[in-house]
Amino acid sequence: MTGTAITKLMAATTPAALFAAGLILVATGVLSQASALDLAARTAPILLFVVAMTIVTELSDDAGLFRVLTAWLARFGARPFEGGSRRGRVGPRRGLVEPQHAPRRGRVMFLWLLVVVLASLSTAFLSLDTTAVLVTPLVVSLARHARIHPLPFALTTVWLANTASLFLPVSNLTNLLARQHLGLDPAEFLHLLWAPALLRVLVPLAFLSTIFRSDLRGTYTAPRFRWWRTSACCGSVA
Repeated sequence: MTGTAITKLMAATTPAALFAAGLILVATGVLSQASALDLAARTAPILLFVVAMTIVTELSDDAGLFRVLTAWLARFGARPFEGGSRRGRVGPRRGLVEPQHAPRRGRVMFLWLLVVVLASLSTAFLSLDTTAVLVTPLVVSLARHARIHPLPFALTTVWLANTASLFLPVSNLTNLLARQHLGLDPAEFLHLLWAPALLRVLVPLAFLSTIFRSDLRGTYTAPRFRWWRTSACCGSVA
């Protein structure tokens, strides 16, 4: 059995095994029914959110929305060859007219920094679950579109889904519980925790940029981007 098959088998059987283990704990009295119901009440909304986001992710991927968004991001972080891609602009060599949609080339490091900003803002304002479920596949697709190693981008997104979740109460369920206990509004919460929250972002980024420094060097060629595909994909998802 290959490693991919083993991974898929574990992903399919692990939730069922954990659920069965919980039932055994309740049946044997190790976990009381009251505690089990309280745990279910607290975790059910989160699980439903993850399931809903997973469905949205799959539908968006099938509709091609991720391919369109990643192509746009890759081109946003790149520049046209030969000094620009404006229609009718004369190139610097031999007086050639450059095409309207000239290929673009960008730096991998700049594209990685765009991912850092995207993952950090998504985690801070939308929650870590949104970043983990929605942004991670988007970032992996972005790296594949740009034909660069996806591991630094995926690992950065997953880590920031955790480490960047200290800025606001909505960033993390634990933050909401702490806010209720401390009686702080969002502004007071940010004023209290902005320094450790910023440190939690910078330290992992320094570590990742060091261990993946060879992967973050060099340039990439951005894929072509067509606006009509954006409308078609958004209509398909809707």
